[in-house]
Amino acid sequence: MKTNDGEKLVEFSQEELNAALQYSATQGMPPLVKQIKGLQSHIHKPPYEDWDILVTTGSQSALYKAFVSLLNENDTILVENPTYSGALSGLNPLNLNVLSVHVDDKGIIPSELEKVLSKLKNPPKFLYTIPTGQNPAGVTTCEERKREIYELAMAYDFLILEDDPYYYLNFKNDSQNVKDNLTRSYMSIDHDQRVLRFDSFSKIISSGLRMGFVSGPKELITQLNLHQQACDLHASGLSQMCLASVFQNWGENYAGFFNHLHMVQSFYRQRGKVFCELIDKHLGDLVSYNKPVAGMFVWLKLNGFEDTSELIEEKAKDEGVLLVPGRSFDPHDTPSQYVRASY
Repeated sequence: MKTNDGEKLVEFSQEELNAALQYSATQGMPPLVKQIKGLQSHIHKPPYEDWDILVTTGSQSALYKAFVSLLNENDTILVENPTYSGALSGLNPLNLNVLSVHVDDKGIIPSELEKVLSKLKNPPKFLYTIPTGQNPAGVTTCEERKREIYELAMAYDFLILEDDPYYYLNFKNDSQNVKDNLTRSYMSIDHDQRVLRFDSFSKIISSGLRMGFVSGPKELITQLNLHQQACDLHASGLSQMCLASVFQNWGENYAGFFNHLHMVQSFYRQRGKVFCELIDKHLGDLVSYNKPVAGMFVWLKLNGFEDTSELIEEKAKDEGVLLVPGRSFDPHDTPSQYVRASY
């Protein structure tokens, strides 16, 4: 496997190929586990020692395993409104009490979250949040709000499920140093051990490899490990070996990884810039939106519409325009003025 510039990143030895084609540890192949744990330590610096990771078949698999492992019927959970439709697909069959908190251009509104929490007799099991380049709203939660929300998690005793597949697609600053664009994660301030963090390689390396992982308190990761062992034994050995080989070729201290991320960030920064310029030019006052600083989505409010479903599912589709109506991302399936566009 080669990159666009011809650099060879993956070449298996016979021994590595043999290992990839055999059953392996549920947690993940040891070389990859070591590389990922090193990356999490380097970037997030968890403020406690007893944490671990689990390599999964994409972060979607890790999310669903967490939902099934943590939740019982009629449990109360908190989600953003709007939120990722794929998460709703996993949550809806579980017969839960789903409460939502609206987001603005800076993410979850802590005062609104506290208002919801203050009305509950029992604490929710967790808050599910997408803090960077949120899908679908495209907003990024600032560090100040993360700290406020984390304080509420301690005060009301609930977990935070930090779903962050767009974390490395943060392109606010046009800097050669990729880490200048990276925000503080919930994991980095988790001194009370109540955050499960979900990461993905789909947006920065390959979605077809189906490689993701979850990080968090060892006690919780152990339970997810047992669930994976019973469900699918382990993630694909070939995909894991490919990813481990890529990291190995990128060299020590993740220098090659960060060089690659700089290219990815520049790519999405340019696409987002052009996309927003075209929105302003061709749609003007017909829509309202916030310009994203991360991720790949723009959340458009269609002025004059109460529900965009028919427009998108019929008229736009017939014209070859691919958008997703806002109702698909509403936790309560209510009509929406919004549509999600992707650049």
